Amino acid sequence: MKHKFTFYLFLLFLTFLISCKDKGEVTKKPTVGDNLFTLLSNDQTNIHFENSVEETSDFNVLNYYYAYNGGGVAIGDVNNDGLQDIYFTSNQKSNKLYINKGDFKFQDITKAAHVEDSEGWTTGVNMIDINNDGWMDLYVCKSASLNNNSLRTNKLFINQKDGTFNEEAQNWGLDNDGFSIQSYFLDYDKDGDLDMYLINHRVDFLNSVILAAILKDEDFFSQTSDHLFRNDGNKFTDVTIDSGIMNKEFSLSAAIGDYNNDGWPDVYVANDFITPDKLYINNKNGTFINQIDTRVKHTSYSSMGSDIADINNDLLPDLLVLDMSAEDHSRGKQNMPSMNTSGFWSIVTSGYHYQYMSNILNLNNGNGYFSDIAQFAGLSKTDWSWGPLIADFDGDGFKDVFVTNGIKREIANQDFGNFLDTQQDSIKDMSIEQILNRMPSEKLQNYAFKNNGNLSFSKENTNWGFTKAVNSNGAAYADLDNDGDLDIIINNLEDKAGIYRNNSTSNFLNIKLIGSKNNVTAIGSKVKLFTDSSKQYQELFLSRGYQSSVSPILNFGIGEETNIKRVEIIWNNGSISTKENVEANQTLTFHQNKSKSDGNQSKYKFSNNFNRVSPEHLGLNYRHHENEFNDFSRQVLLPQKQSQKGPAFAEADVNKDGLADLYLGGALDQPAELYLQNPDGKFQKKKIAIFEKDKKYEDNGAHFFDANNDGNLDLYVTSGGYEL
Repeated sequence: MKHKFTFYLFLLFLTFLISCKDKGEVTKKPTVGDNLFTLLSNDQTNIHFENSVEETSDFNVLNYYYAYNGGGVAIGDVNNDGLQDIYFTSNQKSNKLYINKGDFKFQDITKAAHVEDSEGWTTGVNMIDINNDGWMDLYVCKSASLNNNSLRTNKLFINQKDGTFNEEAQNWGLDNDGFSIQSYFLDYDKDGDLDMYLINHRVDFLNSVILAAILKDEDFFSQTSDHLFRNDGNKFTDVTIDSGIMNKEFSLSAAIGDYNNDGWPDVYVANDFITPDKLYINNKNGTFINQIDTRVKHTSYSSMGSDIADINNDLLPDLLVLDMSAEDHSRGKQNMPSMNTSGFWSIVTSGYHYQYMSNILNLNNGNGYFSDIAQFAGLSKTDWSWGPLIADFDGDGFKDVFVTNGIKREIANQDFGNFLDTQQDSIKDMSIEQILNRMPSEKLQNYAFKNNGNLSFSKENTNWGFTKAVNSNGAAYADLDNDGDLDIIINNLEDKAGIYRNNSTSNFLNIKLIGSKNNVTAIGSKVKLFTDSSKQYQELFLSRGYQSSVSPILNFGIGEETNIKRVEIIWNNGSISTKENVEANQTLTFHQNKSKSDGNQSKYKFSNNFNRVSPEHLGLNYRHHENEFNDFSRQVLLPQKQSQKGPAFAEADVNKDGLADLYLGGALDQPAELYLQNPDGKFQKKKIAIFEKDKKYEDNGAHFFDANNDGNLDLYVTSGGYEL
């Protein structure tokens, strides 16, 4: 969502111008229709909620850039009848709470429950049992309301167990009046209760593409910075600064999970515009450290929604972060940012990460580091994307991906930017509505991807029933009819909410967790499931995708298998519950107070077959010294840099002692090095005079072979270097 600088100059000009179950066994239903999902009519569900945005000369997308970001969805059983209920947020009108009456029939009880929240601008919502009384509560985020702090105060609706709620955010210390997007509950300090991470976003949109303005902002601002709240019993304490979390960016989502496999929850923050994503690794002492630059290779550019789940069943969570790159070539060009290579390198040299306008699917390598496979997986481009949900929708045992998509008006459209550039005189005589109507507006399909089980995904919009063009934002999944598959609930902008019934007939296992007295929902628990042919893994965190929270009941699809060999629950305190030889197609409930304090995890626990050894310990003191050169200043359309193809590397038994020796090529003005291996496995550098003479060339390739058939290995080195 990057525009030409003149767009922001126009905003300044415009501002000036305006101012002068758990129900045990369940039975699978037969397949209905030809598609995996069926969009139910609003008359059938009795859900007529519609989020719409009314713009005026005082409030519109030109002075509040997030006016089209939409609302969220929260799922949970608020009346404890075994059926999952739905809460929708509305930006400008009343939110809605719908009670599930069964068979996809819902009842609007918003007014009777006292959860309207019809004032101000509502964004994300989280359904959580914050007081651990066994009844789900609601935490609602507020934003916009640029000139009225009270209208931005977040709300906490406490369930009174009688069909009504009381608003008690102030009593709990959670009445933040910032520009909030979503809340994330986790036990970051492992003391047994639920803390909360709150996403707030900046509102200085004029500075969103000006790096210098962002870098000089060294202060923490309560209303526009993220917050970490520690649970101190019946009150939350803001510990943001002491924790080391200082995310002051254009935040849009977070993804909570154990990124370095140490048993402690970490926080990934997806930041919009030029501001970089953050990966806050838990230091286990109440503090966090941002390690985004080392643990991932690069990030998306305008990061939107995010989700973390195990896509390849290796018992490790993987991360999906969405951007705004269109699959359609024409739309991609219309909404792409300018190719500002100097700006790109300015970001990098300022200490920020490499950022690319593409979705990022970071595969967990098991050692705390990740590799982006989005392009290989077929998930790199999903247009103007908002909420990703990673879950097994077809029940085959592999987690699929659903992505909400679309925006009311294309605020990044380059033709609109050109209109602002060239029509300054005529703009003065135009109304806000006339100006806004110059932005292209095109509704888009949401995306559905089937996991093929080999790190690739297939686009299944048509086969899965997602063919309707609609602007969708927040979404959540839940088993609304207790038949063992995940239905999808979507909050649309300028359209009624969508309820998609899942028609899968695959076998399944639903798991409900009852945690400790201070974390009844068992947030942070990990579940492993093993069958004869597969293993699966899930972490229980409810806030997922974008502005939304999913059902706390974990669903595992197992395809045609009918028996689960082992279910393993690793509770937040490290204790373990297990159950073996479980019959499929039922809901199992586990209680933490019945778990073993010293249980052993299964033999399937991930283990790394390689141990990292310091090169210096082996005598390999080589360091590659690449010279800096901006390839794109010469050819802007290069797909990647060509000047960093080294170092050259070759292995052979050079001295015929039966041990592998190493040749490491040099960069420009750096001599190559040859290391001979000793019997103890360590290496010794051998000085080669010709390498020093050859250092003015950049070594790009190397190969040992017997060139003259004398029985000795000769060395062929290729020279390159794009800058030459």
